[in-house]
Amino acid sequence: MGKRTPRRPFEGGDDTKAALEWGGNLLEALDVASGPRPELTSHEVKLLIGYMNGMSYEELGELDCTNAKQVKHVYHRISTGLRMKSRLQTMFAVLARGYVRPEQVVPSELAWGEVSLSAHTAALLTLLACNMSQEKAAAKLGIRYAQAQYLLLTARADLCAKNSHHALLIAAVLGIINVPGVPRCDVPKPPLPVAPPAGGPQTALTDR
Repeated sequence: MGKRTPRRPFEGGDDTKAALEWGGNLLEALDVASGPRPELTSHEVKLLIGYMNGMSYEELGELDCTNAKQVKHVYHRISTGLRMKSRLQTMFAVLARGYVRPEQVVPSELAWGEVSLSAHTAALLTLLACNMSQEKAAAKLGIRYAQAQYLLLTARADLCAKNSHHALLIAAVLGIINVPGVPRCDVPKPPLPVAPPAGGPQTALTDR
């Protein structure tokens, strides 16, 4: 068995600001908001919402009393109709063209939270949103692959995301990364506590 040819390193190593600008230009050129808007059934939209929230084809097949192969076929047909080449591009297009509302991909447990990700993490998510692999994104940022993996896992935890694609969708609708055409969804802040009446006893409100 002959020697394996070493893999050619990905050219890059840009700093965070340059990587953000480079990735932003790619996302703008993608233009997920333009293109055909085929009519989708409520059933197809329901499957899209489930998939965009991190459910697998197998899970959706069980929920839909069908199988993973049929669910995958439906998703492929939707991608073709939207003229998108990848699963991630299709999900961005579904949001940008109004089939799914941005709040429908934000986990309920994140609804009252404050989300704050580092600039390095935002740059990594921007590059991944361009369909770049983690290895190439790490090289573009000038960090190790293990660091990129750690940043992505941390982002998934902070965003309460079920998988990496789900994290990218949440980051897009919250404005952490800029995907032109994808509508924003503001995370509501918790209501201010109500002060008890002056001089009166403090009582707890409970459901009866």
